[in-house]
Amino acid sequence: MPSSPPPSPDAATLTPRAAALLLARCASRSSAAALHARFLRCSRAFFRSPYLANCLAAAYSRLGAAPSAVALLRAVSRPNVFTRNILLSALLGSGLLEDARRLFDGMPERDAVTYNAMLSGYAAASRPDEALRLSYSMRERGVRPTGFTFSIVSSDWFHPPWPAASCRRCPTRPGTP
Repeated sequence: MPSSPPPSPDAATLTPRAAALLLARCASRSSAAALHARFLRCSRAFFRSPYLANCLAAAYSRLGAAPSAVALLRAVSRPNVFTRNILLSALLGSGLLEDARRLFDGMPERDAVTYNAMLSGYAAASRPDEALRLSYSMRERGVRPTGFTFSIVSSDWFHPPWPAASCRRCPTRPGTP
């Protein structure tokens, strides 16, 4: 069943919080794009704060329109850590691991969400060596790992893509030297 377009906001009644709630309820890319167009018709000043751009980009990413999220966030005049984390996730969701890494390296502020996004990207790309180096960097910079960090690390490092029997140094059963 096609989703109906969101209710039409106007400049007098639309607040950033109301806009964020509308975006969270979008069920399709076309409804998010229609809402984006309506926001722009209300006022371009609405996007001066990164908050609404972050919400819109998160909706685009959630709905599978990562390129739209990337384009939107690259135009944000005063990005914050949330903006950059959403952009990082959108790049990774588009399979642009090297672009994501360049963004990561240039970020003035990184939190656990930032590191978890990059670690997930390396795990998805089967690049455990880079993930290991990144986890050491996380520790060196004093960023506290979360439960999600440990989940990413354990799924990537403790479940290699090859059978244990094919590795001479890997024990095939407990207690095997």
